Amino acid sequence: MPPINQLGGEVFQEALDAYEEYGTERKAAKALQLSRGAFSNRLRKARKWQEKQGLHLPEGMRESMKVAMLDGMTIDGGWIMTDEEGNVVKRSTRYSQKPEVFSQEILGKIAAAFEEIPAAPAIVQSEHSIEGKIAFFPQSDVHLGVEITPERGGQTYSPEIAMERMRDGFAQAHAAIPPCETAIILDNGDLTHANDDRDMTPRSGHILKVTGSHRQNLDLSVTAKAWQIDMALQRSARVVYRSNRGNHDPNTPDTVGIALKQRYRDEPRVMIDDSERETWIYQRGKIFIAAHHGHGLKAEKLAANIPPNFPEEFGRSRFWYLFTGHMHHPRQDNFGAFIWYQLPSMCSMDQHSADLGYTDTSAQRAMMFCENAGLKHDMTIRF
Repeated sequence: MPPINQLGGEVFQEALDAYEEYGTERKAAKALQLSRGAFSNRLRKARKWQEKQGLHLPEGMRESMKVAMLDGMTIDGGWIMTDEEGNVVKRSTRYSQKPEVFSQEILGKIAAAFEEIPAAPAIVQSEHSIEGKIAFFPQSDVHLGVEITPERGGQTYSPEIAMERMRDGFAQAHAAIPPCETAIILDNGDLTHANDDRDMTPRSGHILKVTGSHRQNLDLSVTAKAWQIDMALQRSARVVYRSNRGNHDPNTPDTVGIALKQRYRDEPRVMIDDSERETWIYQRGKIFIAAHHGHGLKAEKLAANIPPNFPEEFGRSRFWYLFTGHMHHPRQDNFGAFIWYQLPSMCSMDQHSADLGYTDTSAQRAMMFCENAGLKHDMTIRF
């Protein structure tokens, strides 16, 4: 077979058609009897060929491309000027630099990376769970990746310590709550501290102290959450996982959620809740649980906004609970029908909090609800 750069359009089109038909590089490579690496390379070349030929452009632009004697890559971001008779009098020759995030090649690499996540092994429920009971494990403000030292705060905090707390705290909470029919694991925002490698808050641009790259901290996050879900499956008939958006990391829940959906794609007992609303709700029996990271809206206003936004779920319930985080210290109050809990942070106190004289209240909550009788168990695990 000739080198890849000598292959004609027919072979490139075959690769594009196979990927379109089978949906993944692995399946398409198998259908064409190619190795995964060989097919990936051919698909990358095929996409460049497709763009150069202008096949991705509307028919009108392809006609303009021919008139202007441009290739598809130039005309996609360039321009032409014609006289009254349609003759080209001026054209741009500067190539358009598209944002990398929108390129088909980058999207293909992302899809391929998620495709390679191995499915979770089958986990047998080893204990009989109590029907109608809900175990609730909320974790807020882990800030995995934040850099805190004794000189800059109350005590050392690192990704390694964050991982230990997510494992040890969850293990203690999981052992203390009786086996329940449903287990809910909630990450209530600011899981990774930063949203990307720019190490700043997305809205305000506040510069953050971050340990490790964003990719490394995402990897640790997915690992910790998979560990928690696997443990919960041992005692619960079903597990619900939800990651809420925080002000530090609004895009983290998307990545973590997609990765976990791939891992548990063959496990019907796991539900990864990836709804895009910033306010998350769970309604079952007479129980209504709502959660929001807590940024941008005070808890009182949030509690008032929820009933008209979720009227059916709210109306079916008799026990209403609202959880927020963001402020890094626990509080509790009543707002209308809601019992409101402000969750403690999982991370240690930083320099800003230490300078203001706050006490380190890092902890994790764990609760058990009865579908028809409300909250039955409530505990706090201090770190």
